[in-house]
Amino acid sequence: MNHRDTAGYQMTGATHEGLAHLETAAHEFRCYVGDPVGSVDAALSAAPHMAMAHVLKAYLLLLGTEPAALPAARQCVEAATGLAATERERGHLEAVRLLTEGRWRRASRVLEDVSIGYPCDALALQAGHQIDFFRGDSRMLRDRIARALPRYPEKPARRRPPLVMRVICPVLPQVGPVRFRRQPLSVGELAHSVLL
Repeated sequence: MNHRDTAGYQMTGATHEGLAHLETAAHEFRCYVGDPVGSVDAALSAAPHMAMAHVLKAYLLLLGTEPAALPAARQCVEAATGLAATERERGHLEAVRLLTEGRWRRASRVLEDVSIGYPCDALALQAGHQIDFFRGDSRMLRDRIARALPRYPEKPARRRPPLVMRVICPVLPQVGPVRFRRQPLSVGELAHSVLL
């Protein structure tokens, strides 16, 4: 069966239940709530051949930057290697493989390509954005989101992830008809801008 995520991208190896758990885990990761590792483990139990579930778990382990999580992240990469995967999914798999090797700059560039080809892939945007932050790459913090935002759907709920990334980066120039402030926002202003 051909399963697609909420952005409309194909999810190889997915089942209905596995995809539901994966979407929950991705939401928890984007919003820093709940237990995304527990949710992705539920996705893997329901759909062990879903490459993106292995990839998301690897991102969760790697982007926490805990050295003790590296062996488990490598196991995720090994488990996903050889599974059926789309070009987009293979890009994600390559990015997590590079991260396990400590090649953060190259992983950032791979995710840049994924985001260019698939601008509504919120996982590619968020993982790439976090890598850019960890590396102190201000150009990519600005440009990754600036490239994707004009191609993102107009629905407010779908635009929220890149808008949040865009608003919290204080050095970003004007993009399209919206003018973003150049100075940092207060917590109240940030919350208000996200909820609009």
